[in-house]
Amino acid sequence: MLKVEVRNLVKKYGELDTLAGISLNLYDEEFVAVVGPSGCGKSTLFNIIAGLHEPDSGQVYIDGEDFTGRTGRVSYMHQKDLLLPWKNILDNVCLPLVIKGQGWKAAREQAAPYFGAFGLSGFEQHYPGQ
Repeated sequence: MLKVEVRNLVKKYGELDTLAGISLNLYDEEFVAVVGPSGCGKSTLFNIIAGLHEPDSGQVYIDGEDFTGRTGRVSYMHQKDLLLPWKNILDNVCLPLVIKGQGWKAAREQAAPYFGAFGLSGFEQHYPGQ
């Protein structure tokens, strides 16, 4: 099932074409790696998909709905962890849900099943760095 569709994204910074007509489809339960040298547009692509930046042109669809330039539907974590050291891993994972207005209990119940999928079962109550 199609989850994310990116259509002809263009993003320029001054005269630099960071993204020039990028299109891709991401399907449910699919893992995708975006690889390239520093400065080629990987982070820009992720930031546009997440709604943190707006493209100069093109669209981002999530579950068939146009989310171009809108936040709140996609989250991702950079390779450098920016976890809150005073919160355990489960609560760090739940924080975006709580910020959106979900209660802590419901957020924990929603997040808990994903720990197994990512090989993190048993680490929910650990703190970053443990």
